Amino acid sequence: MQVQVISLLISGSLLVFFIVFTLGYKIHIEKRNERFRIEQKGKHVEKYVIKESRNIMTEKLLKISKIIEDTKKHVEDTVKEKIKIIEGQTKSQDYETEMLDKGGKEYRISASGLLSAMPKTKKELIIDMENLKETIAKLESLDIELYDDSSRKVDIGTGMYYEKMSRRFIKIIQEYNLDSLEFIPLQNLKYHLFKDIRNLKNSDILPILNLMKDTLLIRNIVEINTTLQLIIIKKVDLEFTNPEKVIITFVYDENENSVQELLKFAQWDYIYAKKILDGLGDKGILSVTNDLIKIDAFKEKAIWNELIENQIKKEKLKKEEKQKRQLELRKKLKTQLEDTEKEIKGEEQKPISSESKEELEEIDKLEEDSIPKIKFDKKPAVKTLPQSMKKSKEEESQLDSEIENLKEEQPDLIEVISQKILSYLEKYSMMNGGLSQYEKIKNFILKDHPNIKDEEIKNTINQLKELQLIHGSIKLGQYIVYLFKDLNLNPSEKQFIKYAISKKPLKKEDFMKGLKWDEEKTLKSMKSLQEKGILRIESNNLTIPGIIQKN
Repeated sequence: MQVQVISLLISGSLLVFFIVFTLGYKIHIEKRNERFRIEQKGKHVEKYVIKESRNIMTEKLLKISKIIEDTKKHVEDTVKEKIKIIEGQTKSQDYETEMLDKGGKEYRISASGLLSAMPKTKKELIIDMENLKETIAKLESLDIELYDDSSRKVDIGTGMYYEKMSRRFIKIIQEYNLDSLEFIPLQNLKYHLFKDIRNLKNSDILPILNLMKDTLLIRNIVEINTTLQLIIIKKVDLEFTNPEKVIITFVYDENENSVQELLKFAQWDYIYAKKILDGLGDKGILSVTNDLIKIDAFKEKAIWNELIENQIKKEKLKKEEKQKRQLELRKKLKTQLEDTEKEIKGEEQKPISSESKEELEEIDKLEEDSIPKIKFDKKPAVKTLPQSMKKSKEEESQLDSEIENLKEEQPDLIEVISQKILSYLEKYSMMNGGLSQYEKIKNFILKDHPNIKDEEIKNTINQLKELQLIHGSIKLGQYIVYLFKDLNLNPSEKQFIKYAISKKPLKKEDFMKGLKWDEEKTLKSMKSLQEKGILRIESNNLTIPGIIQKN
């Protein structure tokens, strides 16, 4: 036993000796090489440098040698790290290729038992074409927010509205300090817009923002995906790659924003994901703390989304109600016209009673007795009738046909007027607050249908009032103003509107002077009309879009 212990101790001692000897020899070799390099440098120094500066030059050369050695080591470490990254990306690409091959195989297996969708007969082709047309019509009717809303047709009135709204947008951005952010999520801006601006439609926001971009009020609108856009206020060059957009989408859409969940979501490896995250971090977009990805601009996304969803639901309900009212109006007008046509036809085809026949016969007899009979010795010569009398029957039949045509055209005319009035309501109700002078409605209709009479327009308006599509009317002197929504105007407000009709946009002082009001009463009426959306203040000028005012 003692022999084994002694042998183990001797073996261990020898092992330690050889290790120490090897390390010492390695250090000795390094020192010898260092001395050799110094000697070599010393030779050059002795050869080219004067004696007084040799020590200083030797120290400088040693420092340079050390820097070169450190640089070599850093380059080797960097190369090794890059090799690891490339190997990781290669593995990721191999995994993606394997997934694509697997997906292709599954697709071929599932599609192998399916029949061809190509029509075999002419009948099938016609059916497919009809189905396609129906689908296209359905898609066109859907209220979808397109990628580029700037392509929508904008008339002068809408353009003025957009221009005014763009100024309101900038005011709201500044009021809530949104311009201090690197970027503004569109949902964040929508949240404040819907809270502060009444009657603003969701579909109008992107066109207004595009106008602001064209006029350099904002720098850019970056589309992350179809539902998320970022509004850039300051930096013009802030752009995102597709992988960066994936991460921004992930942070906005998902509740758990950990790096591990991102790897599952995007099917990335850690090294690649870290590289993209670092890039976004350098741009100041996000930060990663305790494995959680945070974008400060998305903090209140849940509150934004809730309000926006409610707003979109309200708009959808309003649109459905409007379509329903239009259908009911069309149906009622059609029924009324059909009833009128039946009454006319009934009167024409009504049989004459026996009593009426007897009365007519008696009248005929009396007329025959009263007219003296003329006797001719010879058969009277037949004279040719004037050409105008020959045509009387033809003209009579032509007149009858024209009357019938007018009867057929009359319903279309009423329907056209109704549709134009409803179109006017849709187009300008947001601008005029639901109040409009009769002459403005009339001019809008006559623009496309100049032959329509004043009486026909008024009759149609009365029918729309019966259907409650027009809530009422107010007589202001010789002018009539119609209300397209439930508006309660007090006497002062009516007097204010009446004074502004047919005048150029006035200032507050003009109303005080013309109406002989004090400033308090004038401001009170201005405020109430502005809150109802009837009055607008632009450059100290007071305009009422619902009435006719001179330029």
